[in-house]
Amino acid sequence: MNRHSTTRALLALLAVFLATHPVWGQCQTCKWSDRGDRFEGIANKEVSGGCCEILGVHYKRAGKIDASASKLNLFFWLPEAASPEIVVWQPTTNYMMVPKSRKYPGGLQSFSWPRQVVIEPLGVNIDTLFTRVRDSREVYFPVLLATSSNPEPAGSYLFILQSGVGIDARCIIERDAGGRLTPIRSFPFQEEFGGIFQIPWNGLDDQGKPAPPGTYVLHLTGEQEGETIETLNFSVRFQHYGHFQ
Repeated sequence: MNRHSTTRALLALLAVFLATHPVWGQCQTCKWSDRGDRFEGIANKEVSGGCCEILGVHYKRAGKIDASASKLNLFFWLPEAASPEIVVWQPTTNYMMVPKSRKYPGGLQSFSWPRQVVIEPLGVNIDTLFTRVRDSREVYFPVLLATSSNPEPAGSYLFILQSGVGIDARCIIERDAGGRLTPIRSFPFQEEFGGIFQIPWNGLDDQGKPAPPGTYVLHLTGEQEGETIETLNFSVRFQHYGHFQ
């Protein structure tokens, strides 16, 4: 095969690659850019190799995603007016969406954005999106991603974490009353290989009673199981609304 034939063959292979990989071949509009009310596109995100990184605190969704819906709705509840940091991320494609900073009033809030601009061209699965909403004190607010116009939570939280190592831990839910932490729920948790995983909590204490609204702490204590065994001591503060309706 001469040089020209080799070049033609490589170009043909490249054309096939571009045709079958929409991120590179069909989604030039997916580059990270200012889209008016938000920044959205493919963006690099640094990932920690240890344990643990919180990717978000989600409400478990009751309703199904409508594949024909034209937009996504992000719902969250604030106890008072705030300007939270909001980040939506998908690790496989490096899709990211960050609404422009603004002050939201207290109560139920929402942010909507179209699917056809970046999400659909990238082929992003909505169920693999992780959303982080937190304030300047690093208190996380549970969120619900949906295609419906009304939030439909299913009655529990999902703490989404990422770890570069396995963990063998005890999860402790603690109520934060002015800095005084009171344990209300405790249960074991193990993740053998690390990666992205979920820790559920149904909003109940160890006696099966609903926890009152307020600020809480998810505390993981135990061992990190990498090349060596190390002590695990990780916590994240979050706002518990008090009910899931």
